[in-house]
Amino acid sequence: MNKQNFLYVILGLLLLPLGTACSNDEIVTDGGQVNVATGMEFPVTFADYNEEEQVGNTRATANESDTIGHQIVDMGNGIVADVTIRKDYENLSSKSEQATRAIANDRYTMLAYQSGVLKGEVTGHIFGNTFTPSGATTSINLSPGNYDFVLYPTGSFTRSGNNLTTSSVSEQTMIGRASYTVTSTPNKQKVPFVMKHIAARVRIRFSTYIAARQDGPAPNTIQLDAVNSAELPNNATYDAVAGTWSYDGAKNNFAKGYAYNVYPETKMIESSETSPIGSIYQYTYPNYSYVIPAPHLTKLKATLNGLTIYKETFNNKSFTFTPSPALDMVANGSYLVNITMRYNFVYLMHDGTTGLLTETTYGGGTKTPIGLVVSQSKRLAVALTEIGSYKWSDGISGQANSQTFQSYQLLFSDQTKVNDPSGYKWTWEPSGSYDGVTIKANDQTHYPAFYAAAHYTPTLPSGVNLTGSIVGKKWYLPSLGEIMYLCTGIDKTGTAWQRRFSTGGSMLMADWPLVVGTSYYGDGIPLDMFLLAIKQVGGNTTFDRYKNILSSSETSGIGLSLGGFGYGNGITLHDGMIDRCVENYVWPFVNY
Repeated sequence: MNKQNFLYVILGLLLLPLGTACSNDEIVTDGGQVNVATGMEFPVTFADYNEEEQVGNTRATANESDTIGHQIVDMGNGIVADVTIRKDYENLSSKSEQATRAIANDRYTMLAYQSGVLKGEVTGHIFGNTFTPSGATTSINLSPGNYDFVLYPTGSFTRSGNNLTTSSVSEQTMIGRASYTVTSTPNKQKVPFVMKHIAARVRIRFSTYIAARQDGPAPNTIQLDAVNSAELPNNATYDAVAGTWSYDGAKNNFAKGYAYNVYPETKMIESSETSPIGSIYQYTYPNYSYVIPAPHLTKLKATLNGLTIYKETFNNKSFTFTPSPALDMVANGSYLVNITMRYNFVYLMHDGTTGLLTETTYGGGTKTPIGLVVSQSKRLAVALTEIGSYKWSDGISGQANSQTFQSYQLLFSDQTKVNDPSGYKWTWEPSGSYDGVTIKANDQTHYPAFYAAAHYTPTLPSGVNLTGSIVGKKWYLPSLGEIMYLCTGIDKTGTAWQRRFSTGGSMLMADWPLVVGTSYYGDGIPLDMFLLAIKQVGGNTTFDRYKNILSSSETSGIGLSLGGFGYGNGITLHDGMIDRCVENYVWPFVNY
């Protein structure tokens, strides 16, 4: 070997250890271990509620359509509480908001496990969405291999070995877990943490179809409690090795909200007048209750205080409900308890019997409703849908029915004639026609509204047929008096039935009759209650407060009378001349 080559070899041997040491001195210590403080980074992001839930060791992406439980509870006095528990996807943060979410300046501890054995821990803070070790314990030296890292707020937990226990939770209390394979290279390895809430959050929404009324100065509240306090834990323990939660302890309080639009933090939402189910008054308490998740909650108690709903006053009034299936809450879960107050109307069923909402397939029962009962004593029911708009007649001149009434005879005077209950006669019987021969139910050309009502057939689910006493019953165009039964039969507001007139003022029914020639209406039934009765059992309508229900009655002297839910949400008797050719809504009636 010549001198020149020999010098190159010697130089190379001298430089080799120097170069190797310079390239790895930031991440490798003696023995080939990685220095956590200098060789690794820990970026932190913050998961929103329901973003991704973990039940045991199984991960499942939340579905917005998830309804966890539903039950209808009869509260007595005709009112039923329709309770639904579902995952709450409102008030969630955007991805950018999550990435920059501020976090309290708490001290955090990070644990490193390998095969279930604690290899070390460091403490520090989260700054700029990065966990940075600081303080007396800032470093762990880890050999290459698979590790589980756990990051938690030090002051929020009591630590006993590998168990982290807390009894106090807030929106800011979060914990993160990351699995990562440590290698000897590259430089500055990144172990990302996704922080998730330890607590579950709950809020309450309360809905009625007639505005709830404040009862006295006391706060109008809804309090939710666990019937079995042992089902609502007071402590949560995280197993840092297994990555699972366990719960113990007992408490009652679950969630609380205000039920009335009195306080600024409570919001009332009213739908439009032409909403398919009428106006709904919705009180949503915007603040959440943060609780230790109940792993298997089977029964809750709701206590209402300080408000009046329909005719019922609730002061410390409670009812219980049973989620089915049971409510299995998880950490980082968000839940909405929606309580809608409905009314237990009486319905005509597909088998000819009658029963309450709770007996129908829409209220947990087995029977299919086909009509709303408006008078049990008269055995009278109205269809669950209007069948469209039709003309009373084709404009033929002369009297159509065999009897005519003055307007005051229809509604306001002689009790032997009041209400004219003869819709079936005017529709189906020859004696109900002026000529004593025509059956208007079969005359589609001259009496389209009568024909349409008479040929109505309820739409039934597949596999369900009309049976029993309802088979062969004929539907018909109701008289104005029978439409009055619709008002008085399902009036659930306690409002006095009144007669008002265009010149102002009002008089009770006992003061009737008044002078014919003005328009009268009653306040006996809010339109929303009628629409509620229809819609809560799957009925269909586009009816609103500006439309009229067509009656089969005929008045003399001033033209055709129409029954309608008009101004004042009651029956409107129009005393002005109404064209027989004007189309109006047809709601068939039936005597069951």
